Amino acid sequence: MGGRAYEGEVCMTRMKRLAVFAVSAAMVFAACGGDDDDANEQTSVEPSDVTDATDSGETGDTTATTDSGDTDEPAPERAERLTLAMGLPSTSFQAPHGEFGNRNLFYQTIYDGLLRIEPDGRTVYPWLATEWSYNDDNTVLTMTLRDDVTFSDGTPFNADAAAQNLIRFRDGNGIAAQNLADMTDAVATDEFTLEITLGAPNPALLTYLAQAAGLMQAPSSFEDPEADQWPIGSGAYVLDRDRTVIDSEYVYTARDDYWSPDTVYYDEIVLRTIPDGQAIVAAMLAGEVNGGNVFNFQSNAELEAAGLDLDQQEQDWAGFSLIDRCGDLGSPLNNLLVRQAISHAVDREAILASFGGGYGTVSGQVFRPGSAGFDESLDSMYPYDVEKAKALIAESGVEPFTLTMPAAFAFFGDAVYAILSDSLAEVGITVEYEEPPIADFISELLTPKYPGYFMFLEQNPNDWAFINFLIAPTAVWNPGGCTDETVSSLVEQIQLSTDDAERDALVADLGRHVIEQAWYVPFYRVAATFATDSDTAVTLQTGNVIPFIWNIKPEG
Repeated sequence: MGGRAYEGEVCMTRMKRLAVFAVSAAMVFAACGGDDDDANEQTSVEPSDVTDATDSGETGDTTATTDSGDTDEPAPERAERLTLAMGLPSTSFQAPHGEFGNRNLFYQTIYDGLLRIEPDGRTVYPWLATEWSYNDDNTVLTMTLRDDVTFSDGTPFNADAAAQNLIRFRDGNGIAAQNLADMTDAVATDEFTLEITLGAPNPALLTYLAQAAGLMQAPSSFEDPEADQWPIGSGAYVLDRDRTVIDSEYVYTARDDYWSPDTVYYDEIVLRTIPDGQAIVAAMLAGEVNGGNVFNFQSNAELEAAGLDLDQQEQDWAGFSLIDRCGDLGSPLNNLLVRQAISHAVDREAILASFGGGYGTVSGQVFRPGSAGFDESLDSMYPYDVEKAKALIAESGVEPFTLTMPAAFAFFGDAVYAILSDSLAEVGITVEYEEPPIADFISELLTPKYPGYFMFLEQNPNDWAFINFLIAPTAVWNPGGCTDETVSSLVEQIQLSTDDAERDALVADLGRHVIEQAWYVPFYRVAATFATDSDTAVTLQTGNVIPFIWNIKPEG
């Protein structure tokens, strides 16, 4: 990897860069989940209802049931083709490697989930599982499964297949495997009854079963070496071998024997990998794709003028994750005063106005509004104050040092990294950037390898899922597992609490603690933009940077 260093002497001044900065590709690497808020509390519902899962302190004997796939609205007339721009290629099609966020469409076409989540990010509803209930202490989840589903190779879906998939997901090395770490077993108690046993309550389990953990691959393909590129799933589409070009264009054709044909809106879906924000805009303007994320906010006006529809929703937080808080990578980020100095060294409003194009809201915290962890006062805890930052560095006793961070120049552009390095240079921190390959960027962040990085990360509607995504010792985005006694204690108490008010107070304490300790340096909440042509209608997914495939439909 090549390195780049930006220092104050060799760069334009920070404010000049802010004034001239042209916004680059922004959110392609936003690591988002789309989880529901404390998704384990379920109440009985009628066949046309869904469950708003908002309380992780579930009591026993709760159930949910509905006819999966039913809807009050008539299905739109099926269209011939949907072509979408994707910022990243797929890395593996095996279900245990399933990812949501930037890559969910690659999996949602091929695989069904046990459950699904409404666009509000909170409401879990049945899919392959039609009913479910917990025991009294929320450690055993029993699910009734559909009896009319087959995989695309013709083999039947049943409880044994579901149990095998869950165990395989837990024991695999996928990015989300830790979501089932609490699962001690999954068994079929009869042909269409699945029993999941947990070592401890998991307040986000239903969310996970609606995402990557619930993806169902045909057991007949588990040992097939070709399944990594040519998967066999229970979903509405199959990957067309003859027309798919791996890492470039993926062509999916609709199954004739899919169990829920009214929820299939296209004869074929094409996912075209375009790893460049400007090229995605060009493809939209040329009519080569029906939709995609807009990573260059300054293109919004041009896209609207060309007749495209732009849907926006605040999805993520943009900022620094200061990973080396324990000093395991040898940086001074284990010094609280240094982390707090970095927090004071960035001008959030200026960064939002330039890099973010003004599309978003300045923020100093990682929990989203509406969450129990959100506290408006945290947004002003670290005002922009270079002199304060310098004083904190002086107080820390740390000599000027170099901080190595990864950069995605191809998407974010050079200027944002220069802005950030200029900001830190003012307080005596030299930033040297390394540029991992685009396809490996996220995996490089999670190694762990870098003491800190600039990133867009989700603000999940589900407090427990978000904690286990970002903060907990075993969280995916806490590489290295650095923690402290306060965080470990709060995480354990939140997991075990069955009282709503008590749990919310604990989450609030956790949200404040990680900002006081400057684990993260949030800049602003990002307003994600998804553009579609006049033939395509989309409903955005709260908490996920890319809409779910079943929420993209023909217009009219």
